[in-house]
Parts: sequence; structure tokens; C-alpha cells
Amino acid sequence: MIGKALRYYRTLKYLKPRQTVGRAFAAAKARINPTPRVEVPGGLAGRRPFRVEPIEHAPTNVAEDIREGIFRFLNREERLGFPPDWRAAKTPLLWRFNLHYHHYLALLPEEEARALRADWIEKNPYGKGAAWHPYPLSLRITAWIKRGATGTEAESLYRQAAFLFRRLEFYHPANHYLENARALVLAGRFFGGAGESARWLAKGNDILKRETPEHVFRDGAYFERSPTYHALMFELILDVLNASPEDDENSSFLAPLAERMARFLRAATHPDGGPALVNDSSLEIAPPIDRLLDYARRLGVPTPDPFKNGLATFPDAGFFAYSDENYYLLIKGGAIGPDHIPAHAHADVFSFELSYRGARFAIDAGVGEYQAGEIRTHARSSRAHNVCEIDGVDHAECWGGFRVARRYAPREVAFERSGDAIVFRGMFDGYSKLIGDGITWRRTLTLDPMAGALTVRDEIDGRGDHKATTRLRLHPAFAASEIEGGFEATDGERRTVILAEDAALESARYFPEFGVEREARAVAVSRSGLPTALTYRVWFGERIEG
Repeated sequence: MIGKALRYYRTLKYLKPRQTVGRAFAAAKARINPTPRVEVPGGLAGRRPFRVEPIEHAPTNVAEDIREGIFRFLNREERLGFPPDWRAAKTPLLWRFNLHYHHYLALLPEEEARALRADWIEKNPYGKGAAWHPYPLSLRITAWIKRGATGTEAESLYRQAAFLFRRLEFYHPANHYLENARALVLAGRFFGGAGESARWLAKGNDILKRETPEHVFRDGAYFERSPTYHALMFELILDVLNASPEDDENSSFLAPLAERMARFLRAATHPDGGPALVNDSSLEIAPPIDRLLDYARRLGVPTPDPFKNGLATFPDAGFFAYSDENYYLLIKGGAIGPDHIPAHAHADVFSFELSYRGARFAIDAGVGEYQAGEIRTHARSSRAHNVCEIDGVDHAECWGGFRVARRYAPREVAFERSGDAIVFRGMFDGYSKLIGDGITWRRTLTLDPMAGALTVRDEIDGRGDHKATTRLRLHPAFAASEIEGGFEATDGERRTVILAEDAALESARYFPEFGVEREARAVAVSRSGLPTALTYRVWFGERIEG
């Protein structure tokens, strides 16, 4: 009981008042007035407000399947009919949310999309059910405006925006609140001041002006430190910029913001075009980088070329990247996430991902699912990342679906060239609080592209009979086998040799997409008794002695 109370205290002490008091206020307001009255102006009409054609992303569905009543979200398929059973009562809440986002309408001819929207209007009464939660409401408003809406659809769209205006997630000051803001701006532009829509526009713009300086670091990274959410928020900023006149105040502060975000997006993307799976990231959720950067260019936002033979540092977010013709490396060397809202954070201090000759080699576990349970717990654990853990204790106390209690940021972080090599260094003393015995961990990661070698050395100081384990998690495409002095890992085209003492092969889990789990392998180097040091070296290509 005391332990549970401490965990709650260690979680809640980081929250801002609007997250605690505000959530309670919003819940009470919704109970008192669940369906606030909205007056819809007569003769309502709307206009798509975009300067260039926006992008739409519906990665998991196929038009032919939708016509057969088959809907697929989070890699779970359900037969709901056409039009669908909008309740989808036997599915998890996040799956139902996806059904009500309406992203998949972009796959259908306008006549069929219009039929689904009409059925949705008839079957989803105002303010009732999952469809009217502020988050899916925000995404659906955006999706409808990107396609356009007339007649009864415009009336419904007006009611949806008016309801959202009265149910903003100000108590969730992260991606949800920005999604609310985008929907309000687009709806305000769409209706051009009719009725109360000018108030929506003003509110959405105000949220963006107040929140984005905190949400987007000066180095361009989104503060939840997830490449997937960064990509989603980049699209969001571009949509608002697209819906704003070129001489509008929005354009003057959003365009430079988008330019900074484009740089981090490029740096957090593997050579295969997919995001690094840091924190809650998944391969399928966000639009591909080439489409996002093309969208930015069409709006006049400068975008970076792929960086080669160069370092990219993001000190505010704590990310460090290197790329050349053979290697791509991304290291997480900062805080796990924003202290007041670490919902998408993992216990992954000093974790890294690496691609070799265009193929992913060293990987994070990914995300798997958001529902609290064994998969969620494992994906957020230190064991699921390329890090050193002590006694099986995670770097941060992640619990539930989205909560974190104790968490500690690393210190003495450096990333630099040293001759031909790229060297990362950092120190983590969080274990001295999580475990005790003065335990500190120092990591030195050296990538020498000329020699074709990666060396990771973890030095653990302290006292006592503690077990330290460092892991190198391999992409499932790389089959690993034991050889003298270490292991060989190959995907049939690329060969690597991993040299390490006191090492063993372990099974590992990989969640590249929601609802997908693949078996992988990890090299685990372990020793007991402190102080100690753990080292492994990866040779890329033919084996080199030494």
C-alpha cells in the first residue's frame, strides 16, 4: 500500500495544475452538460481553405475491403458491414477511435465517401459515444475539411467543431491539444466567420501560439521525443500553414517552426524511409517522410537534403545522429520525455538504433500497443532497448499505459568526431536513487566508419553484488549464430561479427507496428559484482582480427 502511494506521488508531483484540476473540471462540465446547445446558422456553406493540396494518410485499409465491410486498424481486422456498425462494440477503444478518424475516406470515390459520412451523421447522435471524444473528433474534422463538406455534411461539421470548442483537451497539453487547435483553425477557415466560427479560429491560433514554443524545441524536435509523433505534428503544422493566408500572422511563426522540424524529421529517419522507433514510434502511423517533405516544399518551406558524412545534434531534445553512405546512427542521450507528460516515454537512456548499408541492424522494440498490460510494459522497459540495465531494474518507473514515476536525466553528454571516429559519451546516475549503493553508469559508443567497427563500452561503478547486463538487439532480418569469441549476424547480404566476453544470445521481441510482434535476437553481455565494465564490438563486413 505504501509502495503504491509512493508511486502515485512520484507520478503526480510532476503534473501541472491544469492536468489535475483541469481534468476534474472538464469531467464535471461534461457530466453537467453532456450535449451543449449549438445554434447552426441558416444557409451554411463552407470552403476548403488550402493554398496547396494537403496530404492524407490511410495506411492500413484498402478501398475494395472497405466496400466489403472489412476495416483494418492497428493490424486488427473486423467485418463491420458497409456502411459499418459504428459502435464496433467488441473492439478496444483505440480501434474504435481509428474507425471514427475517417482517414480511410481518402481511399474512396467521393460518392462512396459521401454515403459513409451521411450514415455516420445518422448513426452517431450529437455528443454521444467514442466518436465525440475530443481526439477522434479533431482528426475527423480535419479529414472532412480536407475532402470538403456541403449541405447536411456542413451542418454536421459545424456541430462537431462547436462541440469540440466546448470540450478542448487543455488538460492534455501535448499532441491531443495541438490536434484540437488544428481542427479549430481549419473549421474556422472553412466556415469563414459564419456563426461562431471566428471564435474557433481565434482559439485555435491562440493555442498554437502559446503551446508550440514549449512543444517544439529550438533544435526542431517535438518535445515528446517520438519520431512518429514528431512526423504527425509536422503534418499538423503544415496543415495550419496551408490553411493560413501567406500574409497571416500564423505564417510568420509557423514557417520557421516547420523548417526546424523538417531538419529533425530527416535526422530521425532511417535510410529505408521509416522513422527510428524511439519512445512510442511505429512504422505505419505517420505519413512517409518523402510525402511530408514534398508537402513542405509545396508550401515554400525549405527542407534539408539527406545528410551524409555528417553529424546532426539536437541538444534540447537530447538526440544525436550520424549518417554516411554505409551507416545511420541515432542515439537518445537526453531526458526520456517531458516531465509533466511522459505518456509516450520509455526507459531507454543512451539507447540507439543503427542501420548498415540501408538495412536496420540495431533496433528498439517499438510500441506494440497502448493498452496497459504485458506487451505495453515490456515495450517500455529497459530490456527492450539497446542499453545497460542493473539487476533488471528499468531506468525509469514506467507503469500503467502512459504513466512514469521516478525518472532521471543523464549528464555529462558529449557527441563529437575524434579522428575518423564518431564518439558519444554520457553518464547516468539514476541507479544510485533507484537501487542505491552509489551505482553510476558511463557509456562510450564509438563508430569508426573507416574501420567498419562499432564499439560500446559500459562502465558501472558502485559497490555490492549487482548484475549488469548490456544488450544489442538485432533486427529480425539478421540471423545470429555463435562463433569463437562472439557471434555472427547476417541477413544474407550483409555480414557482421560481434565480439564480446561473458555474452549470450537471447530471444527478443520486436513491435514494428501496432498489433505486430516479430521474434528477434539480442546479444546480452552480463557480469556480476561492482565495479565492472561491459564491452562489445561489432565488425561490419568481413571479420577483422583485433
